[in-house]
Amino acid sequence: MIDIAKEEMQYMEIDSFLPRMFNSFHFRGKNIMSYELIIILKSPLAEKFAAEYEQAREKETPVMMKILNTQFSIQNFAAAPEYRLTVASEGVADSLQALVEAGLKIKSRSSKDSDYDL
Repeated sequence: MIDIAKEEMQYMEIDSFLPRMFNSFHFRGKNIMSYELIIILKSPLAEKFAAEYEQAREKETPVMMKILNTQFSIQNFAAAPEYRLTVASEGVADSLQALVEAGLKIKSRSSKDSDYDL
């Protein structure tokens, strides 16, 4: 399992958040049972993570990662053109708000769509 320290979270940026919910007609926070994230990794964490991922891949499948109190299974890891990670929460998970308050960043629309501004 790859452990991400709280200090390292500043080098991570959420590109996408997809909640998985219980079947319900009305959205409520308590309906969320787990979620998937696409995370962009920045230096120096990106290089460190790539090395740890290669080592962990030999020992466990799927490779697991822990941020705060949440365990994630790593669905996909790509190193080009940027370090991009797709993860799914397992079991009881911290809220998105708790992750952001601890230092995880959310990619802003302006940086994401700068090529498409009118």
